[in-house]
Amino acid sequence: MGVAAGDCVVVEDSLPGIRAGLAAGMTVFAFQPQDLDPRIPAEVTVLKSLLELHGLLGLDASEAAAAEGIR
Repeated sequence: MGVAAGDCVVVEDSLPGIRAGLAAGMTVFAFQPQDLDPRIPAEVTVLKSLLELHGLLGLDASEAAAAEGIR
């Protein structure tokens, strides 16, 4: 897609996916709505809700709505 891995984020709920994102050099968010997997590396931000992602990415409400196709 022509985007450098360092300019990408990945949201994953599996440990292999989390590890793959880190290995690729991406910013990784672990979606863990229930119990936290203690094997998740310390450099990964854990999300309990996907709604947290907007604030972490610095999106305001209108940008977040546009990203989701909401008007």
